Amino acid sequence: MRNRRWLPFLPMVVGVAAHAAPPAAPPATLVGHKPILDRLSALSGLPVTWRLHPADVPHGEAVDLDDAAWEQGHDRIVWKGSASWFRHALVVPKAVAGYDLTGARLRLELHADGEATVFVNGARVAMGEDLEPTIVADRARPGDRILIAVKVMDQDERHNFRGVLRVAAAPGRPDPETLAQELESADRLVAALADDRAARERQVQAAYDAIRLDALRRGDQAAFDRSLREAQARLAPLGELFHRFRIHATGNAHIDMAWLWPWSETVDVVRRTFATALQLMNEHPDYTYSHSSAAAYAWMEEKYPELFAEIQRRVKEGRWEIVGGMWVEPDLNMPDGESIVRQLLVGKRYFRSRFGKDVRVGWNPDSFGYNWQLPQIYKKSGVDYFVTQKLYWNDTNKFPHKVFWWEAPDGSVVLTYFPHDYVNHLDPIRMATDLAEYVPKQNGYPEMLHLYGIGDHGGGPTRFMFDRGKKWGGGDVVYPRLAFGTAEEYFERLVKAAPRLDLPVWRSELYLEYHRGVFTTQAATKRNNRASEALLLEAEKLSALATLFGLAYPAADLDFAWKKVLFNQFHDIAAGSGIAAIYRDADRDYAEVRRIGAEATAAALAELASHVDTRGDGVPLLVWNPLGWTRGGIVEAEVQLAGPATGVEVRDAAGRRVPAQVVERRSANRHRIQVRADGVPALGYKLYRVVPGGGGGAGAAAGVAGQGTTIENEHLRVVVDAATGCIVSLYDKRRARETLAPRSCGNLLQAFQDRPKDWDAWNIDADFENGATDL
Repeated sequence: MRNRRWLPFLPMVVGVAAHAAPPAAPPATLVGHKPILDRLSALSGLPVTWRLHPADVPHGEAVDLDDAAWEQGHDRIVWKGSASWFRHALVVPKAVAGYDLTGARLRLELHADGEATVFVNGARVAMGEDLEPTIVADRARPGDRILIAVKVMDQDERHNFRGVLRVAAAPGRPDPETLAQELESADRLVAALADDRAARERQVQAAYDAIRLDALRRGDQAAFDRSLREAQARLAPLGELFHRFRIHATGNAHIDMAWLWPWSETVDVVRRTFATALQLMNEHPDYTYSHSSAAAYAWMEEKYPELFAEIQRRVKEGRWEIVGGMWVEPDLNMPDGESIVRQLLVGKRYFRSRFGKDVRVGWNPDSFGYNWQLPQIYKKSGVDYFVTQKLYWNDTNKFPHKVFWWEAPDGSVVLTYFPHDYVNHLDPIRMATDLAEYVPKQNGYPEMLHLYGIGDHGGGPTRFMFDRGKKWGGGDVVYPRLAFGTAEEYFERLVKAAPRLDLPVWRSELYLEYHRGVFTTQAATKRNNRASEALLLEAEKLSALATLFGLAYPAADLDFAWKKVLFNQFHDIAAGSGIAAIYRDADRDYAEVRRIGAEATAAALAELASHVDTRGDGVPLLVWNPLGWTRGGIVEAEVQLAGPATGVEVRDAAGRRVPAQVVERRSANRHRIQVRADGVPALGYKLYRVVPGGGGGAGAAAGVAGQGTTIENEHLRVVVDAATGCIVSLYDKRRARETLAPRSCGNLLQAFQDRPKDWDAWNIDADFENGATDL
């Protein structure tokens, strides 16, 4: 999805989900009713023949343009070209499948890859990406001539285009499409939720039996309309059953902070999405909107203060819900625990300071798996509930639960809910299908949370969606209760009901068995993330210690650096699933983090070192341990002696020689050395002294000998096969035994084809090991 632009009077344009889980299998009764439903649905659409010109032409919208030589297409058209025109010359027929179109409303539903501009009879009526339905005739008259022209702009190599004309019944007539949706929803709901299923199915069948499709064949519109009203009346008694169940619709917009676009574009995506949400709140008192990611709000505070002030007012009213509590919606596997805590610390601190709100609903619907410690981190951060859905994309094992307690290894639990996706319309059949599946899996809890709104490139709920929801939540249709509200309102009712529901408990990570490749793609960004996490944590600890001696703590600089790191942990950046530009931006951010972290660390170490007594022979070498436990290991340093030396020795504070070697002799008196520093205390240091000595030349290591392809020391003997590079023997001298199996390769390298079936930057297929090549 790309940048969206539209005319000022148009509603917010929308996007589409990358892909979603398939719907549940239909009940047998629905299969039997399909011919009738198909006939009713056929009344709500007009056939369209598009003429395609896969290149730009001047004034392709002109009514008198001759397009007779253009290519033709009907349903879904796939084409190549960066600017293309599609035209359809409509002559409104008297009827469609026998249904009189006089006075009907005709609307264009357009699905196109790229930005589209829609013209009706030469006048521009809509512009943007994935537009809402566009009215092309408010009260159609048979014989009317309507030219529909669409110009599509995109830079991708291949495009999909689909434009269909939908029919809504004339005022005063019952709508066949609405009745068809009621009937199909009833089939699904009765099959899954009715205790007295047989009796309820007879009621549904009676409604089907009332429909007189033969009246259309005779051209008797009045008889057909009477039959639809009779079918509606026979369906009405099911309202008592359906009203036991409730759909809680929560408006939201998932916004990828960077994915197929850089973060700089996302700023405007956020502005437009937030402005649309505020406009809908002005129009509809019962409209609510939920949004996460403190970074998005911070952009608005900085760049659009009037819009930000309006958000603050709506948050205070309770109609704008802040969820997530994190700086962004991060990857939740690769960042370390400290970073996940920081996401909440920085995010919640921002929301409290700007809105006076403490976020209780964790929100990360699009990350690629969730580590097992997350419930512990959430619970200790004051988050009680968690919303995600990504595990429905699993390609190996279907995740068994919809709502459950997620328990961390320490026993912390959060109430977790999996809605159907996060990019949804308020489609009655989709919602009924979900409700029929959810209620049994929720141990009978009769309410479902449904997230509606368009995401990824923003958009959120639209006026068309909200109006449709009001229709299906009203009293004129036979359907479950549908109401609008915030996610926390839903959870507050659910948690009260939880003791009697005997909800399942999940004690493991939430592992996504699909986007496995996100652990390897864009390795440089992943390395920068880990290095930055360690650097800033060490800089903070050392800077805090240095304040004990009067050095000012660099709070603003470190806060700035942490926000850079947290932002680049956004799931599509950390995962490597975005375009090249976002990694160039990340590289610049990480360079700034390295500068800030290095400067803070150097200043703190200089201050701390100035209070250490380093008097004595040779060059003092201070080894610092910023961790919270005693540690040891190999450290590397560059030292400059007072005079020339062919080698060096390293001694501890008691004068004992410690293992060390010269890695590189830079000059007569400058050496790069490695030292084994053992027992360095937690948050402390050890002082060593480097003096001239005879301890080996550059790169030498005492006790190591080699001959041919065999190398050994006092502990191990290693034999390498000269032809293959394999380690064929790894002999442990201390235990006097061979550690490798006969005829094995101790360091076998293997290559695998990285050609997944889908999503080449994201996926490694589950069967990738079947194609191994030994190197």
